Amino acid sequence: MTSLSYAFEPVRDMGCIIRAERNGDPRGWLAEIYNAEIFAAAGVPGFVQDNISRSSEAGTVRGLHFQFPPHQQGKLFRVARGAVFNVAVDLRGPGFGQVDQRVLDDPTVWIYLEPGVAHGVQTLEAEVELHYKLTARFEPRALGALRYDDSALGIAWPITPDRSRLSPRDLAARSLADLEGAF
Repeated sequence: MTSLSYAFEPVRDMGCIIRAERNGDPRGWLAEIYNAEIFAAAGVPGFVQDNISRSSEAGTVRGLHFQFPPHQQGKLFRVARGAVFNVAVDLRGPGFGQVDQRVLDDPTVWIYLEPGVAHGVQTLEAEVELHYKLTARFEPRALGALRYDDSALGIAWPITPDRSRLSPRDLAARSLADLEGAF
């Protein structure tokens, strides 16, 4: 078997994109998508929890979610099936308010977001499956959400979000201005 490798590229000062090398032959391809030793050497920490999320309809918005200190979570995230419009918003110090927006649709690509970064997605097709690893456990009392439609963020959602399909947590989300200094 050929040695497998990764490419790491920064996402502003909020984390990094990790691309796993695909090794293929006429049958298809293989990719090692996670290696704790290689990721740790690149500055990606260890994880305590893995989650899977599935959305049945295109246009579904999940987020922008985070956990307040001292329970903030780093997140290693990938799209296992389908495509999403991914949004990260820095809620920390000097980077406060920076936004990263990109389409993710390759199951061999991870995005790592550091603790203190709000994260959300919009599904671009039906039956999307997401996998993510977290650096801290889920803590219901620390849950936070940033408004998906806060004009200060300038998010260009590809599909106009349908408020009737948002979770109660997302409908009650706070504005960016309300969160200044929280991290």
